[in-house]
Amino acid sequence: MKKIDYYILREFSTTFLIVSLFFTLISLIVDIFENLNRFIDNQVTMDILLNYYKASLPSMVSVTIPVSCLVSSVFTYGMMIQRKEWLVFKSSGLSLYRLSFPVLFLGLMLSIGSFYFDNTVVIENNKKKNEIKNIYMSKNKNRNQR
Repeated sequence: MKKIDYYILREFSTTFLIVSLFFTLISLIVDIFENLNRFIDNQVTMDILLNYYKASLPSMVSVTIPVSCLVSSVFTYGMMIQRKEWLVFKSSGLSLYRLSFPVLFLGLMLSIGSFYFDNTVVIENNKKKNEIKNIYMSKNKNRNQR
């Protein structure tokens, strides 16, 4: 790989991590406010609440990966155009396909990684989250039975 590829990947990766963290936090905050009444009504303790969100965090990350990848690629190339880097790359003879290859390749790797992440980590954590939800957050369930 050339230095240009590393530069584009570094710009994309930093933007991807920031955007992914932002979308995950937004998703977490929305979920907290959505379920706040249920937590209060069932008198859920802080320990159970932390376990619930620890189990639901992988699914939130999994949902935000595609959106973060799209926003990061648009933002990365948009900033390159704004800083006139795109013009320098094009005038040095690099094609559009060559400049987009690093992000496309990393997007493919993220897709494959996300597939395996979904089928291993997310499924197990969703089972734990649903178990916590069924035991501790259902009004009609008697928690003393389990």
